[in-house]
Amino acid sequence: MPEMATVESRLGREAVDGHRRRPDGYDLRWKQIGVNELLEDPQLPYFIHWECEPEQRPGFGNGTDLRITKLEIAGDASVINGWLGALNGDPLDDVEVEWVDTTDDAAGLVAAHFATPNGIVRVD
Repeated sequence: MPEMATVESRLGREAVDGHRRRPDGYDLRWKQIGVNELLEDPQLPYFIHWECEPEQRPGFGNGTDLRITKLEIAGDASVINGWLGALNGDPLDDVEVEWVDTTDDAAGLVAAHFATPNGIVRVD
């Protein structure tokens, strides 16, 4: 994924601060950009940059080796690639993207595939 400064430059604006206080009192902080566009066009992802140590982030220490291996996305590949700044058509470095046709004009994330210790799991 591109660095936040690159995304801000491409979109012509700065990311905004986000945070929430966990039940243990820790103030989880991040910067985000693109949420408003997601609300208008659900095929567009938003960008997040964590401003805390990895061990404080949601999902850390879940006791398993989980990682996203593939996303199924319904939408216009050229629009999404342009939004992501993916000039080579490969929008996510380590994640396969499958462009899915839909008959109901729904755009957005269709499913995510996760590598787990027990094999690939598809969540839709």
